[in-house]
Amino acid sequence: MKFLNESYRGLSLFVAVNTDRLLVPVLIVACLTLAGWLVSLLQTI
Repeated sequence: MKFLNESYRGLSLFVAVNTDRLLVPVLIVACLTLAGWLVSLLQTI
């Protein structure tokens, strides 16, 4: 049981660290896409 508890803590730390590494590039791409979409909307007006 102790082994399962320690491995779960290690896995949750690994997921928490890698979630940040995944979210930052995804958010950058999403912001650039949104900015490009807004610029294209403003040019058509």
